[in-house]
Amino acid sequence: MFPGATTGPAGHDSDSGARGTPRRALRFASALGLVAIALNSVGGCGSNKNYEQRQAFADTLPDDGKASIWDDDAEGCLGQCQRDPGSPLVDCAAEEEGLEFLPLVGWDFKKDGVATGQYQYTDGSAHNLRPRGWEPPTAPMARCLGATDEYGFHLRGGPYRDWGGGFGARLYYVLTAGNCAADVDPNYRAEYCQSLSADPVTIENTFNLTAWDGISFWARRGPDGQPLLRVMIADQRTDDDISFLMYEADPAKPRFCERNRDCGCPLGLPCTVVPEDQRDEVNNNCAQEDASSQIQPIMVCWDPEKGPLSQLNPHQPCGTYACNCPYEAFATPEGQSSVLRPDTAFDGRGCNEFAFRGGIVDNFCYNPGQDPNPYEANYLCGDHWAAPVHLTTDWQFFKVPFTSLLQQGWAKEQHQFDLHAVSMVRFTWDKGNIDYFIDDVRFYREKRPE
Repeated sequence: MFPGATTGPAGHDSDSGARGTPRRALRFASALGLVAIALNSVGGCGSNKNYEQRQAFADTLPDDGKASIWDDDAEGCLGQCQRDPGSPLVDCAAEEEGLEFLPLVGWDFKKDGVATGQYQYTDGSAHNLRPRGWEPPTAPMARCLGATDEYGFHLRGGPYRDWGGGFGARLYYVLTAGNCAADVDPNYRAEYCQSLSADPVTIENTFNLTAWDGISFWARRGPDGQPLLRVMIADQRTDDDISFLMYEADPAKPRFCERNRDCGCPLGLPCTVVPEDQRDEVNNNCAQEDASSQIQPIMVCWDPEKGPLSQLNPHQPCGTYACNCPYEAFATPEGQSSVLRPDTAFDGRGCNEFAFRGGIVDNFCYNPGQDPNPYEANYLCGDHWAAPVHLTTDWQFFKVPFTSLLQQGWAKEQHQFDLHAVSMVRFTWDKGNIDYFIDDVRFYREKRPE
């Protein structure tokens, strides 16, 4: 993940999924299949610990059925390896009666489609997230009575052992039908487009949702996926991306919230310069940029005495290399993948230790005596407006009113959700396994009289 991301307890902007770089699409793997069904039929797998029982069963399978089915770094079963019973079909029209919707482009997850603008991020404690990468593909699934050839979005992986992860999209990518660019004829602008008198950053990157009541979606979970799913929406007052763009436009102009960039290493790992002949093994978003060769030397949190670099694991940038990495959502100028767009708030800074007033000490990108000190938590971006929902193995239609969204309390407190300038939608999860099925993510409101 990028060191410039703000890391909070559970819904945080530590995006390791290439939020603004569609060229970094990855290949995706298929789901569980008959092996997990067979495992369940012999008494269950336990919690990924009954190795002898499971190995004995695997020895009875043909070679193409063994595939490391209990390794959390491989495809296979989750948790207790329970067979997914599926869900009864639902009268979708009846559930949605009386509502009208503002669709998010590509988040109806149609056949042969992708989740438009979607990025993903996790705590890095499990490496089996499927599908993964920028704009992952849709998947077949059955939900509505009378419907045929249905598709949605299926995400699974874990167990996550730290704070979990999430996926989301900037509304810039998924509310394009109204054509809200500043140079568009005002007569053809959608109702959710910003006023042309607004600040340029606001015009291009935020949307006015005051005419809508909330966000809705269909969702269920697999039997070993955790029930919790958190829906989260950012406005201009909480969004790191807006803060970045405002700083880039005018560093002297006050921002709604601030960012820090951590350049230290967790768990006592040393910050190590990667040898030139091993640079191709580095796996982090900064190194994956087409123009990454412009940043030297490459420094990552890695102890060479404990093993070689492996592309299976993400490598956290550190030291001055972390400070010179671009801001992930806007890593390169539009249409110029061979040129890095520096994050001017941190680019060229040293990596120096700082002690917060509560006694927490870490390393941050700043030059003492020249730059502002790293910001305390009560100034930081990232604590977006959120509400939890609890999934079952049956399809459910969720309506989450904007009035029910609250901040979690780990960064800057905002006293009102600014529906005049909404910028992002996101879903997050906590520790544990995830096995989510999601479809038709939209904003909704009660139907207006004819």
